[in-house]
Amino acid sequence: MNDVIVSMKNICKTFPGVKTLDNVQFELRSGEVMALLGENGAGKSALMKILSGVCTRDSGELEIFGKRCGDLNPKLAQSVGVAIIHQELNMCRHLTVAENMFLGREKRKGILLSDKEMEQAAARILGDLKIDLDLRQTVGSLPVSKQQMVEIAQGAVHECPDPYHG
Repeated sequence: MNDVIVSMKNICKTFPGVKTLDNVQFELRSGEVMALLGENGAGKSALMKILSGVCTRDSGELEIFGKRCGDLNPKLAQSVGVAIIHQELNMCRHLTVAENMFLGREKRKGILLSDKEMEQAAARILGDLKIDLDLRQTVGSLPVSKQQMVEIAQGAVHECPDPYHG
């Protein structure tokens, strides 16, 4: 444990007229819980956008799980194990918990969706995270706190290229 899983060194980012990040150092170790605190405009979101591939850094080094990364895009960031859960919810309220967890990564049998397979995998992920939710309940009927739990579980689905597939 305590292996460095994310290392960001000398990260710089400038937006028109504003130097948002100036040689920022950030390190996250396995098993660690990290919080980024600061005033509005301090660069917290910019740093996470670089890590998640939403925007590119101007300079600096980024390593994830010991591998140096070039410029990431969101899909590439997900493929190397980065999942960002945003404060604003981004879910399809009319879909179930399991459907939201696998949105964009649906399991199929031929041309049909495999609800059974998605629900089984969703149950394993929720169990691992110790989250007790009804997989068939529509997300829109859940309180906001539970909807955020679904977003976290969705991040676990995207944690690796093909989780829980044999």
